[in-house]
Amino acid sequence: MTPFRMSVPAIPRPSEDPLLVDQIRMGGGLSIAGARTLQCTAEGAEREAEEMLKVCRHRVNCGERWALTELLDANPAFIADGWVRRTFGQFVEHGVPLRRRGRRRGDH
Repeated sequence: MTPFRMSVPAIPRPSEDPLLVDQIRMGGGLSIAGARTLQCTAEGAEREAEEMLKVCRHRVNCGERWALTELLDANPAFIADGWVRRTFGQFVEHGVPLRRRGRRRGDH
């Protein structure tokens, strides 16, 4: 078994009670009856991961070597893929810079 963590966002479901406009204007909240989540399956996650790998391969073949590092930043578990491992190893072996110039996206 492989441990993993999944985050599934919930969408609040307002209650059926009538809305009190004055209460909302005065900073009161809405009453929530529950929440629903978007459908999430392991097959869907696998399809998304395969698509991410396909896009990364294409970008690396077009000369964007930093695409591999961006893929690993998104999810380090991609190192388990043979192509990712071999390509990353070749880049390190040949001293190829693995990041774009400047700050990483989302850092600051």
